[in-house]
Amino acid sequence: MTATVAAAVATDNGPNAAAAEHWQDLAARLKAFADPTRLYLLASLRTRPNQQACVKELTQATGLAQPLVSHHLQILRRALLVNSTRHGSHVYYQLDASAVAATAQELTRA
Repeated sequence: MTATVAAAVATDNGPNAAAAEHWQDLAARLKAFADPTRLYLLASLRTRPNQQACVKELTQATGLAQPLVSHHLQILRRALLVNSTRHGSHVYYQLDASAVAATAQELTRA
């Protein structure tokens, strides 16, 4: 959907407004997927016990700098592809496998 079409649909308060919001949400999730570092982090989370890890663990596992890992995890969290839970001074990020699957399913829907 082009920006012009999205803007035109978004001004409608009827069913098209809900459709526009749906497409905007899907686009945000796809943008989160569209970065090699974020894909790497998602793959790293997928292989962890309970599909979760803290930033320190992901930094060690991936060899990436801590600020870079934190930045990309925040983007993934805003896209609802990972969830976060605080345990003491650590924040653990967990892959939301159902959100990832739903995004893939949306792309293959006829």
